[in-house]
Amino acid sequence: MVKRLKGIVTFTIIPDKYEADREGFEIDIYGSKVFVPVPREKAVKVKGKEVFIKGELRYVDEETVELVDAFLVDPTSKERFPFGRHTEAVATDP
Repeated sequence: MVKRLKGIVTFTIIPDKYEADREGFEIDIYGSKVFVPVPREKAVKVKGKEVFIKGELRYVDEETVELVDAFLVDPTSKERFPFGRHTEAVATDP
């Protein structure tokens, strides 16, 4: 059974490693490398600037937590870039 933590986690990062071939940033979240797809024309606006990571933490088991329904959020434009695993409810949300 998966326990659900209350609330959404939010923290800031500064994306700087853009991979043009894959069109996205490789970011480090607490020691884990994560790929966040961001179109080239949008990447210019967020590269090297402070952005938010928002998502929900869920227990996979008693010792493992995963970040789901995560987005990189540009605080200037409020544009959201989804990454990782998304639940159906969030994935279809406009």
